Amino acid sequence: MKDLTAILMGDPGVHPRRAPTQQEIDQMKLRTAYEQKRVHARWSPLRDWKIGEVRTFATLREAKAKVSGLYVKGMCGSIRTKPDGTYTVTRMH
Repeated sequence: MKDLTAILMGDPGVHPRRAPTQQEIDQMKLRTAYEQKRVHARWSPLRDWKIGEVRTFATLREAKAKVSGLYVKGMCGSIRTKPDGTYTVTRMH
């Protein structure tokens, strides 16, 4: 009589391998195509800012979002209000 312990416990080395179905092949192709287009998680357009670079935004909300994004990535920025009502964000370091 064969010992069924490994099969019942789910040992992957005991189960015979089968060829993937066409649906599984298509899912893997979609997954790998997406991963090839995926940008690395640490890259951000904020990293392209040079130290001392100034960018102008129309609303305070946009400016605050950029400053907080810089802060999250370990950089520092400051907001200034211009006389025409726009806001400038300067990357400090």
